[in-house]
Amino acid sequence: MPKPDNSKALQTWGSQVSASIKRNLRFPETSRARREHGVAQVSFVLDRLGRVLESRLVRSAGIAALDQEALAVLQRAQPFPPPPRETPGERVPLTIPIIFEVK
Repeated sequence: MPKPDNSKALQTWGSQVSASIKRNLRFPETSRARREHGVAQVSFVLDRLGRVLESRLVRSAGIAALDQEALAVLQRAQPFPPPPRETPGERVPLTIPIIFEVK
């Protein structure tokens, strides 16, 4: 029997996680003043309640202050929306880019 297609639910949930990160992101003032920008990639694991169990920097933005904020925002943004019921396991791993750009 085929599994139900939960890609729509996963897409919606991923968008909610990204939106929560964007709402809580704080551009470091020193980096803003220097007009520094970059993309840090972070990997983190959520529990079924949307809490961060672990996190790490996968790829540096090349600027220490941006890398630190990329990890700090994960703590501030939690709890994230709970993963869809169809998502297997008690721990849900994610890897996402966190974009820092001066506007």
